[in-house]
Amino acid sequence: PAIDTLFVSALGKTTGRTRLGLIDTLGRRRAAAAVAGLSRLLKDSDAATVAAAARALGDIANAAAVAALHAVPEPSVAPIAAAKLAAAPRMPPAAALTLLRELEKNARSSAHRTAAFRLSLQIEVGAAAGRIATAISGNDWAFKQVALEAIAKSTSPNLVATLSSQFAKWDAPTQAGVIAALARRPDPAALPAIVAAAAHADAEVRRAAFSALGFFPGNRDIVALLAKAIATTTGEESRTAKQSLARLHGPDVNAAIVLGR
Repeated sequence: PAIDTLFVSALGKTTGRTRLGLIDTLGRRRAAAAVAGLSRLLKDSDAATVAAAARALGDIANAAAVAALHAVPEPSVAPIAAAKLAAAPRMPPAAALTLLRELEKNARSSAHRTAAFRLSLQIEVGAAAGRIATAISGNDWAFKQVALEAIAKSTSPNLVATLSSQFAKWDAPTQAGVIAALARRPDPAALPAIVAAAAHADAEVRRAAFSALGFFPGNRDIVALLAKAIATTTGEESRTAKQSLARLHGPDVNAAIVLGR
């Protein structure tokens, strides 16, 4: 559009707040004609100009804008990393993943690294299960937290099977976190691992398992397990099992509770 041409022309003739306003307008308009001029501003000596140009390129997010952002290696200044993250969801998946992998590995800020990881799980669903399990197995709790949060919403078809196969090798706090995450997506395939965790040596894991069972479809065996926990444990464990039993639903659950088995 002619107005974009006018704005682009003015970009090189202005400074200060006027130029910042023009940059913001070009980004909001997603003006492809502005990419070359905005790309040059990524090297400007004024930090506010660099931030505005990066943000505008992230808003435009066409191939040229992304190439300009990607040409700035990580670790980059925060506005450029943030612009890359903003552009990624509108990019072709393969290109987005290349950009996100670099951010995930080399971005200066932990927040940008974990945001890149989160986005990559959403874009590459087929590989999400393995990547989630790898992050959970690692020592970086920031990445581990993102992985745990992703469990509830991931559509990866083999996620529960992947987690169940590795569950026993994780430490107690990690197992408890995975159980809590699985409770937010009560897939019956997770039940065997959670039932087994109800007999774990660590009290934190047992409490997590007792709590999670109340969110899954119940049956007589689950009723019996929770009833036994109520009768044989004390304090928080017993209270958690009691609360879980009160939430439990499913065929024959009420009858099993009334009969005491």
